[in-house]
Amino acid sequence: MNDLKVFVNFRNGDGQQAAAHLYDALVDRYEPHQIFRSSETIPPGGDYVKALSTAPADSEVTLSLIGSRWLEIEDAQGRPRLADPDDWVRREIRAALDAGRRVIPVLLDEARPLQEHQLPADIALLARNQYVRWYSRDTSSSFEAIAGKLDRLVPGLRKNPSASEGAVVQHNSPSNGGIVMAPMFGDNKTNWPPQAGQN
Repeated sequence: MNDLKVFVNFRNGDGQQAAAHLYDALVDRYEPHQIFRSSETIPPGGDYVKALSTAPADSEVTLSLIGSRWLEIEDAQGRPRLADPDDWVRREIRAALDAGRRVIPVLLDEARPLQEHQLPADIALLARNQYVRWYSRDTSSSFEAIAGKLDRLVPGLRKNPSASEGAVVQHNSPSNGGIVMAPMFGDNKTNWPPQAGQN
């Protein structure tokens, strides 16, 4: 029986560190097997094509992280990645929308809301979906706001019985240029902030 509840959709080069922070907070608060993020959930040797083709449709909610460069990032030929029907970010969003799942745009910092005319027709509906914001300088408050919405929208999302109690700690992160507020993930957590290349 499928038990996926939240799928984290993001683009490398425009939100992968926010996705890592958000994923860590989600699996600290909720049962980890209910949360999907590609590099954390797909095991070594796993079929990533199959996993990424089905998980968005199987999940109750997709959180689509959108930064200031999300529309602009290009492939090796200089074409916008989003223009490619086989682009994974686009495919994941399309799979969730086609399945009638809720897709929540998560605008990173000062990223502007999307407009339908900016998007391929198969995911244009994303621009009409109500968004939330994630602020890199206040990740704790940002996460609590998102988690509060998930608690209301996804009744089957179960709390992690070993979750920490929401303590807050300050971290200096080179990815955002200053002090950020972040959930404390437990005394034994050693991978905060994620290292370069983690996604």
